[in-house]
Amino acid sequence: MFSAAAAAKSVASSSGHATRASSNTTALQLNNALPEDGRSTKNASSESESLSDVTDPDQELLFHRAFDSAKSAEVQLVLTQCEAVDFDVFKLGEVTNGRPLYFLSMHLLRKYGLIEHFRMSENTCANFFRTVESSYRKLSYHNSFHAADVLQTVTLLLLSDADMVSKFTKLEVLAACIASAVHDVDHPGVNNNYLVQSSHPLAIVYNDLSVLEFHHSRKAFEIARRPDCDVFSCLSLDARKDVRRLIIGMVLATDTTSHFTYINKLKSKISASSLNLDDSDDRALVLDMAIKCADLNNPTKTTNQCKNWAYRVMEEFFKQGDKERLMGLPVSKFMDRNDTNIPKCQLGFIDIMVRPLFDAWSQCIRTDFTTTCMANIAKNRAYWESIHNKPEEIPEIPSLSLEELSADPFSSGIRIHQYRLPRFSRDGAEVLVRVGDKKIGDGKAGKLQARKVAGVSAMMGKSLNRRLSMMATTSDGGSRRMSTGRRMTLTPKSPLSRSGSQKDQQTATLTVEPKADGNNLPPLPRVLM
Repeated sequence: MFSAAAAAKSVASSSGHATRASSNTTALQLNNALPEDGRSTKNASSESESLSDVTDPDQELLFHRAFDSAKSAEVQLVLTQCEAVDFDVFKLGEVTNGRPLYFLSMHLLRKYGLIEHFRMSENTCANFFRTVESSYRKLSYHNSFHAADVLQTVTLLLLSDADMVSKFTKLEVLAACIASAVHDVDHPGVNNNYLVQSSHPLAIVYNDLSVLEFHHSRKAFEIARRPDCDVFSCLSLDARKDVRRLIIGMVLATDTTSHFTYINKLKSKISASSLNLDDSDDRALVLDMAIKCADLNNPTKTTNQCKNWAYRVMEEFFKQGDKERLMGLPVSKFMDRNDTNIPKCQLGFIDIMVRPLFDAWSQCIRTDFTTTCMANIAKNRAYWESIHNKPEEIPEIPSLSLEELSADPFSSGIRIHQYRLPRFSRDGAEVLVRVGDKKIGDGKAGKLQARKVAGVSAMMGKSLNRRLSMMATTSDGGSRRMSTGRRMTLTPKSPLSRSGSQKDQQTATLTVEPKADGNNLPPLPRVLM
């Protein structure tokens, strides 16, 4: 098997300078300090084999081939820095050709001796994490880079201090690594409120409760049910039940609606001096709090990384707001690009969500890493405060495109491919086209024009007849023409329904009106889509 320590040494010597060591504990110390019962480090080293002691030529060859495709030496050099507070997950993504989650997950499972201790199959682990990473969508924020960032932060919160390492069993560390990797798998880029308000099928399935969190955990265990991805096959039945319970609990803990419940639970334990890490229930609470901290860790990063993540999440927020506006739903708070001040939004996020969370954590677990986190929170708050009245400092946030809306199966209802309107017999008629209150375009009929507003594209082209008409292309490849003054409901097969019985609807008001008197335009259309 491939030795991470040996690889790091090789990289350092080949590059002519030493690899930076961890500020707290080495990989070998962590390997030997993760006891099975979580109570004592006595004889812990005998429970785990050193990575370099395992020799399976086939597995080693497979591992080397995987790294060869992503510049092995450079990847290993970046991975050896995963205990650094300023670890750059985007750099890891760059050197791994966009696969930071897979490489970091495999690295950490080896680093903490989990593959050896549980006699896990290298190939199965690799298949599992590759499949999980490929199941993350190409979103600006909730992507595999975010998952890798959460994974790296969870391990620092729990295992960067030698005293903390001895408290958790290896099964708990395995659960923490897997839960972090899968906690947002198949995230659609919209939140629970959007799914509930739009009566999305997932909201129906999960009764409006922690919809995405249940979806993420279900997706993860669906992947693990595949024989070639079953990372739990090496565990006993009781261990499988325990690790499943821990993973589901950690993923559900990331639901922000229960944010203050978790904080108050931990604070109550601390104030009563009753937090006992020899107790499995208390350790489970700490695991839940660790992934909550990691999930909201953006303000604990360096300012450059904090800004990067903040603008990424605001892009997703604004695109959700665009969808809500298009569907006729109330635009959620902080998701309306027209009236949201990003620095003020980040200040509220820090003051209400992040600082109280890390305050509670630092009272429970005081390490060098948590001290750095609290210092960075203060620095980043000062940064956002300094620019809250400087709109010129804020980059332009991309709008929702028609292509994104068309490709998104979570866009409750039909995936809209194209709108074409209007068509007039008289060239030169001055017209104005709107969606709701938003102007799409204006000009003379007969001249092709295109505009996009909130994901809707409108075209004004040459006329075919004297009546205003609209052509809509549906997700099943069909097309329907609608004349003015009529209502039409388009119900192709839903992308989430094999039977095609799901008939979600989406409403858009399309308006064409004269810019000047005398055009005799027909009544306004209303289209249900």
